[in-house]
Amino acid sequence: MVKSSCCCFVLILGLFPLIGSAVAEVITTPVLVGGRGYITAAGVNNGPGAAADFRVGQGLLDDASSVTEFRNYFIVDVPGFMGQLVGARLLLEASPNAYVSPDPSETLTLFSLPPVFGFNAIGSGTVYGSRTVSATDSGSVIALTLNEAALAAIAPETTFQIGGALTSLNSTAGQFLFRFSEGNSALLEIVTATPTDPPAIPEPSTLLLVAGGMVACLLRGRQTTKRRVLSQRKDLHPVAPIPQ
Repeated sequence: MVKSSCCCFVLILGLFPLIGSAVAEVITTPVLVGGRGYITAAGVNNGPGAAADFRVGQGLLDDASSVTEFRNYFIVDVPGFMGQLVGARLLLEASPNAYVSPDPSETLTLFSLPPVFGFNAIGSGTVYGSRTVSATDSGSVIALTLNEAALAAIAPETTFQIGGALTSLNSTAGQFLFRFSEGNSALLEIVTATPTDPPAIPEPSTLLLVAGGMVACLLRGRQTTKRRVLSQRKDLHPVAPIPQ
């Protein structure tokens, strides 16, 4: 019976390659941010430029005597891509000492942007994601994961715009992220998934053949078990010889 059961098990396993699910090919594509920069509450715009400083937060601007807020922005020409967009991240390089704040951490929030935007528009659109940042992020590439609303706004061969603001500012002290970011890298990483060709589905005749083999295995095992039981009964109760 063990041998027959193993036979049936092998037949069942043989079906798995035929009826398995389709596999998706996942592709990650980094896209260079073509334009970036910052806009201050006073209306100063240092971009857009391919290598412009994209600091965000609040502090003094050059020789200004009063503190002003900075909000940054990024403009990306999205290339053509195949398949479904399943993820995206904004990857921003932070220089050493890029973070300055009396607080141990700040919150960087990303927003949607209209085609033409100013300082106020950067903080009033749809939220595209947020991340807690701190001094430990200085000198690293900060990855900002974009949410479903952002993914819905990213389409092949279009322009995607996104803005950022420190939404945890709570004093007039200097609070900055991405200081000294002129020339630092800024990338939009997009992840797409394209289904591959699905595996072949077995023909009905193949399924019937396998099912027939399984039934034959089970019947054979049952007959073998029956003969073994009868043989054991004969051994336990031998037939007495007929007297002459």
